[in-house]
Amino acid sequence: MIGNTMQHINLRPEKPADIRGQVVVLGYFDGVHTAHRHLIELARARADESGTGVMVWTFSYLSKSGKGSLTTRDEKTELFRTYGVDSVVFEDFSDFRDLDGETFFTRYIADRLSPSAILCGYNFRFGRGAAWGASELSSLSQASSVPCIVADEFTIDGKTVSSTAIRDLLAAGDTEAANRMLGYEYSVTSEIEHGKMIGRTMGIPTINQTVPADKFRPACGVYAVRCGFPETGETYDGVANLGYRPTLSQNRKNITLETHLFGYSGAAYGSVVRTSFLKKIRDEIRFPDKTSLSEQIRKDEETAFRYFKDFADEKN
Repeated sequence: MIGNTMQHINLRPEKPADIRGQVVVLGYFDGVHTAHRHLIELARARADESGTGVMVWTFSYLSKSGKGSLTTRDEKTELFRTYGVDSVVFEDFSDFRDLDGETFFTRYIADRLSPSAILCGYNFRFGRGAAWGASELSSLSQASSVPCIVADEFTIDGKTVSSTAIRDLLAAGDTEAANRMLGYEYSVTSEIEHGKMIGRTMGIPTINQTVPADKFRPACGVYAVRCGFPETGETYDGVANLGYRPTLSQNRKNITLETHLFGYSGAAYGSVVRTSFLKKIRDEIRFPDKTSLSEQIRKDEETAFRYFKDFADEKN
């Protein structure tokens, strides 16, 4: 019996989104990175030829490592919309995790969606224990008279783009390489919280955020960041510390994101902010006193200022 927890979201309200007969792209899509975008573009071309729509089929699944995902469900949905997907189906992983590959394909894909074509990445896995792969999917599709397109490995800078590779880069603090693989700036979105006002007493006011538990956290350290306020559309450059503030606290479990925004003077507690990580400036270290910390923060500001100036010069 098919689970009833499926959610079908129409991303193009201006036109109807039929759940059947679409070009269906399969995958988990953590990060919706450049390789995923390439796959979606292939599906878009196929759909335009046949006059159908592009549907992404994906599922809910928590990271086995417990370190969170690159993208939340809402972030995935918005990226799908941006990249030309017409609708998305979210399934509950627990509904089909114990099914063999053939049963999964028949129940959840062939019978339920009746796709006009199927696309997946070369490393797509499915079925109990992830025992089935892209070649088995092609065979099952052929038996059902459904065209199946398997996208080849996608590389940037000579390296294979994958969600695992991106997490490894973020964990190493290489946000620039991670962002190239993503095709956008990695970010954390959460509300501004009340802090201890320590930065303000040092003449360096900050906005304080917590990284959501289901979101992958980059390496601790000091970063050049860009913060956007969705409610107002305002954007500010800044310098942020992601970590437990070893000069001020010994609680290594209390990881916070504190950002000093250039040219911002508000408080906006409770406002939602999207903080994008552009470049890691240095590791988080402990200083002997607040004065030393303050002096280093000023140096970090200068480093971030130079980064943004160079970044603007490159764009011009």
